[in-house]
Amino acid sequence: MLLVACGSRSAANENELVVGHLAHLTGADAGPYGLPYRNGLDMGVEAVNASGVLGDVELVVNTKDVGSEVPSAVTQYSQFRNEDISVFVSPSSTPIRMALQPYVESDDVMLFSSTVGSKDAEAVRGVYVLNDGSTPDTNFGMRLGGQQQTNRAVVVTDGDNPAFKSLATSFKTGYEEAGGQIADQVSISASDSDFAPVVTKIRASRPNLVLISSLSETAGNLITQMAQSGGFDDVLFAGVTSWQKQVFQTAGPAATGSEYAVYWAADPEGDFEKSFTAKYGETPNSFAASGYQAAWLIAAAASLATENGDPLDGKTLSEYMPEVAKTDIIAQHGIYPEWQLRENGTASFAGAAVEFASDGTSDVVK
Repeated sequence: MLLVACGSRSAANENELVVGHLAHLTGADAGPYGLPYRNGLDMGVEAVNASGVLGDVELVVNTKDVGSEVPSAVTQYSQFRNEDISVFVSPSSTPIRMALQPYVESDDVMLFSSTVGSKDAEAVRGVYVLNDGSTPDTNFGMRLGGQQQTNRAVVVTDGDNPAFKSLATSFKTGYEEAGGQIADQVSISASDSDFAPVVTKIRASRPNLVLISSLSETAGNLITQMAQSGGFDDVLFAGVTSWQKQVFQTAGPAATGSEYAVYWAADPEGDFEKSFTAKYGETPNSFAASGYQAAWLIAAAASLATENGDPLDGKTLSEYMPEVAKTDIIAQHGIYPEWQLRENGTASFAGAAVEFASDGTSDVVK
C-alpha cells in the first residue's frame, strides 16, 4: 500500500500520508481553539497510526503557525503547496477559511476546517466544514425559548465577524420557534473594553436571558461588567458554540451557572477523554474533539481510496468524503454522535448544552 499526500510520489515518503496543519498556536484564536485542536489532532494521529487501519503507512502532520491571521494563513498555505502537500486541516477562524477557499478549489486539494458551516452555505469543492453552525445553536435556542424563566432575551453579537452573526441567527431561529421573544439585539466589537453603554441598553430591555455571540474573552468581560453594574440577578447569561473555558477564566464566579451550546460534550468515561485528560491535564473541549475527529476522517477517506486502488492525493480523498460517515472506521472511532456530511460539505450533528460549575468546569445540562 503506497500513500502520499500529493500528486507527486517523490514529494513524500511513500509510507507517509502528510497533512498540512495551518495551526493557530499564537494570536486570539490560539487559547480557545488552536491549541486544543492541535492536541486533539496529535492524539488522533497517534490513535490512527496505532490502530493499523492504514497498514504500514503512517499519518504525519506538518504544522505551520498562522498566528490567527489571514495573510499568514495564505502564506503558509502557499509554502505547503510548494512542498506538494494537498491535504490540509485548520482549527478555526471563518475569515481564514473563506480566504483559503478559492485557492483550495483552484488547486484541487482538500481542506478540513473546524469553523462554522451552515446547511444553507454554498458548496466549495475540496472544502469540508466540520462544525455545524446551525443545528447545535438552533437546538439550544429552542431549549431556552421554551422555558418561561428564559423566554425574553437580549442577543449581543460581535458584529465584526460573520461567524458570530451566523451563530446568533441560528440561536434566534430556534428561540423564536419555541416561543421566546427577542427584546433587543445589540452589536459589539471584539476590540471593545468598556461596555457601560451596552450594559445600560441591555438592562433597559428587562430580559431574563442575555445571549452573547462573541469570542470567549469578550463574553467574559461583558458578563463581568454586567455583574458589577447590578440588576441582573435573575438573568441567565448564555452563549453560542463559540464559547470556551476562557469565558469563566475572564469572568470568574460571575459566569457560574451560565449556559452555552457546544458542538460536542465530553463523556468522563470516554477513552478519548480519559487519554486526553491524562496527557494534557484538562478535559478536552469541542475543538480538541474536532481535531481528533479530523484525523479519523482523513484515515477513513484514505482507506476507501486504497480499497479501490486510487491515488491518495487531496483531490482523490475529497471525492471519497461523502462516503466517510458510513464507514466502519468512523462508526468505531468517531466521537461526534450522529455526525454526517451534508451535500454542500458541511457537517451536521445535534450538539449539546453545558453550564459552568463553580470551579469553572463545564457540566452537561440535564
